[in-house]
Amino acid sequence: DIVTYTNGQTIRGLTRELADDPDYIEFTGARGTFRINRSRISSIVQEPSAQGWVHIGNEHRENGNLAEAMTAYKRALNFDPNHDEAQRMIDLTQAAISQRQLLSRQEALNEIDQLAREAREEVDKRNFEKAEELYKRANDLVPSEEQRQELARQISQMYTAWGRDRLDKLDPTGAEERFNLAVEANRNNNEAINELIKLWEGNPDKRAQAANIYETMLERNPENTLLEEILDAGAATI
Repeated sequence: DIVTYTNGQTIRGLTRELADDPDYIEFTGARGTFRINRSRISSIVQEPSAQGWVHIGNEHRENGNLAEAMTAYKRALNFDPNHDEAQRMIDLTQAAISQRQLLSRQEALNEIDQLAREAREEVDKRNFEKAEELYKRANDLVPSEEQRQELARQISQMYTAWGRDRLDKLDPTGAEERFNLAVEANRNNNEAINELIKLWEGNPDKRAQAANIYETMLERNPENTLLEEILDAGAATI
C-alpha cells in the first residue's frame, strides 16, 4: 500500500483498518508497525499484501539491511508464490549478501596479514607477550591454509627467539617451555630442537623424555634427518 501524507510525503508498506478506532489506520513498514491519524493522510493506494511486503523489503535493502530485506521478500512470496518482482529481488539480494560475505572474508584475510606484520615487529622489539597476543588474534580470524602454515612458521620462530631471551635472563625453565611451544608450532624447527638438546644434556630424566618426544615426532615427520640422527645415536647423546 502507498500512503501519502497531507504534506506530500509518501510511505510504502501494509495498511490495516482499525474497527475499534476508525480515526486511525495501522501501518506496517520497514520501521515497524504504528498508527496514523487519518487527518494527516491525503490518500491511500491499496495494493495486494505481497506488494506491500516487497515495498518493505525494498526499504530494508536501500538501508543496507539485507537479511531483513530477504525476510520481507520471502513473506511476499508466501502471499503470492508467482510474484515476479519478489523473486527477482530475492535473487538480487542473495547476490548482494554473497558479495558482502566475500568482501568480509577478504577483509578478515587482510587483517590476518596485518596482525602478522605487527607481531613480527613486536618480536624484533623483544615484546614477545604482545607478539603472542597478535598471533592469537590472527588465528582467531580463521586464516586460509596458506596463511595458517605461514603463521605456524612465524609463531615457531617467535617462541624460539623468546626461549633464547629467557636463557639470556638465566631462566632455563622458561626457555624450555618456549622451545617446546616452538616445536609444537612447527615440528621441523631444528633450531628449537637443538636448544632443547642443549638444555637436556646430562639430565637422565630429560633424555628419556626427549627420546619419547623425538620418536613421536619422527613418526609424523620421517623426512626430518636431524631427529633420525639423534635417535640413532641413542639417548646418551642427548
